[in-house]
Amino acid sequence: MARDRDDITRASIGDSQRGRDTGTCVIPTQPTADSERISEPPPLPEDSQADLPPASSSSDLVPGHQTVVQNRRVTNRGGTLIKHLGNSRVPRPVNLRTVEGARSIDEGPRTPVGRYIVGPTLGTGGMGTVRLVRDQDIGRNVAMKTLNPADPDARALMRPLISEAQTTGQLEHPNIIPVYELGVLPDGDVFYTMKAMSGFGLKDVLKGLRRREPKFVKEYTERRLLSIFNQICQAMHYAHSRGVVHRDLKPDNVLLGSYGEVLVMDWGIAYVIGTSDDPLAQPGMVVGTPHYMAPEQARGQIAKLDGRTDIYSLGVILYEMLTLTTPIAEILATKDVPSDLDAHADMALEAVRGMREARRPVDNGRGGRVPDVLADIVTTAMAPRRKARFSTARQLLDRIDEYLEGSAERDRRTLMASSELAVGVQAIDRYRRMRESRARLGRDVALRSRSIHRWDPMSAKRELSDMATRHSHMELQVSQAFSTAVNHFHRVLGLVPDHPQGKAALANLYWQRFCEAESSMHFADMIYFADLVLKFNDPARGPVRAGNGQVTVRSFPEGAEIVLYDISRGLP
Repeated sequence: MARDRDDITRASIGDSQRGRDTGTCVIPTQPTADSERISEPPPLPEDSQADLPPASSSSDLVPGHQTVVQNRRVTNRGGTLIKHLGNSRVPRPVNLRTVEGARSIDEGPRTPVGRYIVGPTLGTGGMGTVRLVRDQDIGRNVAMKTLNPADPDARALMRPLISEAQTTGQLEHPNIIPVYELGVLPDGDVFYTMKAMSGFGLKDVLKGLRRREPKFVKEYTERRLLSIFNQICQAMHYAHSRGVVHRDLKPDNVLLGSYGEVLVMDWGIAYVIGTSDDPLAQPGMVVGTPHYMAPEQARGQIAKLDGRTDIYSLGVILYEMLTLTTPIAEILATKDVPSDLDAHADMALEAVRGMREARRPVDNGRGGRVPDVLADIVTTAMAPRRKARFSTARQLLDRIDEYLEGSAERDRRTLMASSELAVGVQAIDRYRRMRESRARLGRDVALRSRSIHRWDPMSAKRELSDMATRHSHMELQVSQAFSTAVNHFHRVLGLVPDHPQGKAALANLYWQRFCEAESSMHFADMIYFADLVLKFNDPARGPVRAGNGQVTVRSFPEGAEIVLYDISRGLP
């Protein structure tokens, strides 16, 4: 359901504002007219250029750039440094090894433009295109974003693009995409360059986990995802300290590098608190992605937007990391959702606006449950009322850190519990074998006692007495084996209180004792073990399942008339 998470823009202030996606774009550059007029500085002394081959020119090379002959091959050396300093003063960039997974500038047509060589397109959105370009001066690949020249509203979008570059460029943080240059192309189009990353988005990771792809399941554990989330929180805490609200936090806008980098992207609709001239920050304006919007953002309450608005979005991201879905997706899954994108977005917005309490994550999407500590963090971050949320991203970050710091101890205790559980399982096997042996011996004693008469020799009676003694002694051994097994599983729950296998084992052990008491009509034991069964029983997996059952009633004397009432419906 990718389409139900596309960015939307809604305006109640008129049709002059047009909603658009916050995609990006890129275009080549040429030397400006002003740079052509800058005279080249005097050349170096002749002795410093003795080894430099004579310059030559060719009509098929880019004008304005010198060409030198080296090893009988004509090589164009473009770039601003060459333009102003000359070939002799500018060393060639060292060619470092290519990062694994990085896009290559040679994947498609290349166009030399000024200091850049423009390569393949990385992405196209409603506001422009991003292309991979080569910075010839530094010798690195960067991403260049420009407006789409074919867009009839490109001129009107020039100011938002400049604002995006300026805002992002001032947010200097390791977890925010760095901006390198903001400029104008020869044809008048505005562009800016930023870091070109190798890797994939958090969205791709969550999609891979939903599909249970082994690569993602193995690498992106709960601990790894929470570490990524912490870095997102660090970026947002810094941005909020600078007065910037992202307004479109979602997995699509979080890029994961091949070497552990986590970068928050796409600040195109960011809101700078206190500004009044932003066309996307007017009263009633709704921008963002419905699945990740805070209620005040979905209502267009611009005056209420602050860092807590992003904290709500962080809560939704954490919810999705833990459950592999979003709260709004779960709500809409129970409704008849139209295929029309706008209608779907409207339903999502209405669901956000109607939130009265935070949806608590339960199932983790991997066959387990979300830890209560993390569920509490999510519900606080996603509180519909701003005052009930974490006041800063730092507070949210600290809560996750506390959880992660305790995870090492939890892992240790879980490992100890697993070892104790294994010993407990062996104790159960021993207990069951001894019960079976005792039962067989009891049957033998009963059979032998019926065959012994008063006149039989003492040797026969002595053998029966020995068998009865062994049976009594074995009853003590069975009780001891039962107690040993129970103690092992109680130790498991002492290490991990909600350990499902430990609770299930205890419930089954107590259930066996309840059945024994029931068969022998020991009512006191029945009541005692029934309470223990219910204490540790899981209605979905335990020995006592939720659902229909049978009731057997005996009357003394027999033949009594019995009337049963469902007291949940009241007495007649």
